[in-house]
Amino acid sequence: MHFKSFFFSILIACSSLCADAITMATWVDSASSNHPYYSIYNGTSWSIPATITTASGGSYDVSSACNPKTGTVVATWVDVNTQDPYYAVYMSGSWSSAQTITSNPSLNGYLDVNVTFNPVTDEFMATWGLNSDSTPYYSLYNGSTWSTPAPIATPADVLDVVFAAANTSTGDVVASWVTRSGNHIMVATYSDGSWGAPVQIGDSLAVGIEDAYVVYDPSRNTMMVTWAGARTSFRFPYYSIYNGTDWSAPATIDTVSVYDDVFTCFDPQSNTIIATWINTSSPQIPYYSIFDGTEWSVPASFGGGSANVYYDVSVAYNPTLLATIATWTNRTGPNVFPSFSIYNETSWQAVESITTDIEPYGLTYVTFTPFFATISPPTSLRGTQKKNRFSLVFECYNTIKWASSPSSGVMGYNIYKNGQRIASVGVDTLSYVQHNQPFRQMTTYAVTAFDANNNESEPISVTLP
Repeated sequence: MHFKSFFFSILIACSSLCADAITMATWVDSASSNHPYYSIYNGTSWSIPATITTASGGSYDVSSACNPKTGTVVATWVDVNTQDPYYAVYMSGSWSSAQTITSNPSLNGYLDVNVTFNPVTDEFMATWGLNSDSTPYYSLYNGSTWSTPAPIATPADVLDVVFAAANTSTGDVVASWVTRSGNHIMVATYSDGSWGAPVQIGDSLAVGIEDAYVVYDPSRNTMMVTWAGARTSFRFPYYSIYNGTDWSAPATIDTVSVYDDVFTCFDPQSNTIIATWINTSSPQIPYYSIFDGTEWSVPASFGGGSANVYYDVSVAYNPTLLATIATWTNRTGPNVFPSFSIYNETSWQAVESITTDIEPYGLTYVTFTPFFATISPPTSLRGTQKKNRFSLVFECYNTIKWASSPSSGVMGYNIYKNGQRIASVGVDTLSYVQHNQPFRQMTTYAVTAFDANNNESEPISVTLP
């Protein structure tokens, strides 16, 4: 991903902040200050880029994640001068002052600080490799303070970036990285407040070029790690799937060449995973392939004739636009500009520039935050209590039924009883039965809709009897 001795990089991180399809891109500029910048997309055009802060310059990339319940965005980066891990918070249209996650110089970051949001615990998690010995570290942000950074695993030598993704059902987090020694693919799972022992995916021949990216698939309740592998003299896109117990043996997405990293996103419209990468040709063309749960589609190029990628291309599904967005730094003559393309489930649009006024310095890869989308609740909730008679005794059971949410991208419904969640059902289930209930006891049921990013609607309720 990086020539670490000479180039700085840009990260374009997109977050749908509201129902109006606002998307945010972030990157490090090419000036000597290396200030982190951002721009907002309203579904038609991008705003004039502005600095997140002038108090700190980004070393390589600016990662970001969003709390979908509040629309709060947290951006993280490694300072170009001090190597301190920094962050800033975007809320109500403006950024907070930039501050360090930790001021302990022994916990300085190497290259990047990645951030992800866990909707189950309502916490942000920052992950990075130490500048001193490449140990993977993490810290949790509860909206006001960061926890004391602690190691994910020791000893463990991180080559580049520590990525992480949350299981939006259980709240477990999987972190992934490539080791500096041997280029092995490593993963560790955070559950109930602690990390499990790191696990190596595949054998010693399963090696990664730079980074291992991880994504959660809520339709199958699985995690997928992808990377650029070099099992032979050729670089191919690889993947492995975690079913909750074991990681599958590494397999190739295809034998199309890949330059560096393989990024992925989950598409809830089709319940598929889209992977993107660039090939090793000149110009470097973006490619994609779609996984339907069983097999990958034949890889194809996209972006049109003007697409010429600088190292990496990443994707995220935007549930407001009902489309997948890919972003990268595009070569345009002697210049490189942050650029994007949109996939509408059938085809990609031609590449367009986010801006041609501020040029990223060097190469890039891209990640995205979760999306803050307004989900409409289900409608027409109604309930009844009935009896099952068994000779001289009977059992009371409560039944609730509702009509589906009008919002697109809904993955299912949460059911609450007297304020406590008791069940979650799929999007095609529009009723729920609870047996062995007290006769004519007042009970309030509520139902909410949720999407792939665990955005949840307002509740609709009914009281029985």
